[in-house]
Amino acid sequence: MKNRVITFAALFVFASALTAQGLCLETASDQALGARSGPALEQLTGISGAAAVPPSAAEVGETAVLPVPVKAIPPGSDLLPQFSDPGRVKVILKVIEDVYYERPFPYPQDGTVFHNREKLLPRKPDGYYREYTVIPPKDSPSCITIGGQEYCIRNRGAERLVIGGGETAYYTPDHYKTFIQLTVIR
Repeated sequence: MKNRVITFAALFVFASALTAQGLCLETASDQALGARSGPALEQLTGISGAAAVPPSAAEVGETAVLPVPVKAIPPGSDLLPQFSDPGRVKVILKVIEDVYYERPFPYPQDGTVFHNREKLLPRKPDGYYREYTVIPPKDSPSCITIGGQEYCIRNRGAERLVIGGGETAYYTPDHYKTFIQLTVIR
């Protein structure tokens, strides 16, 4: 089995979480940049035998990819451009709120990386965009107007919200063929 390591940069992100839980890392050596390991790190990462090592040593083993807290769009009360369907607005705002408060989502793809293969969004590093499912209420119309433009949604489940870097939200009514940049009104 390969060693699993976490770079100090990734570990630093979790320092406040450890402190808040009253946990500390057991040191494997007294050197300032020595390896760190122990039950606290295993509990935090869920990786048995996890160790944090200086970045230079991280190249030797398999780097564990840990969730890194990112900025999130604060919840709001409305969206721009205006939607003719308030039910969809409510659902989109709920998704934004759930992302902000890190609540679980019902679909396994929610929160996964959107790779922008269509190249319709601004080019950003892979991992910048995340996608979320938008399921409008059952009584929502299939044809809606957004910012004066009419969109007819042909099949249920085609709607998505894509959030870029926790700063920009895009709604797609037609499964990534069209993207509408949204502004959350607080």
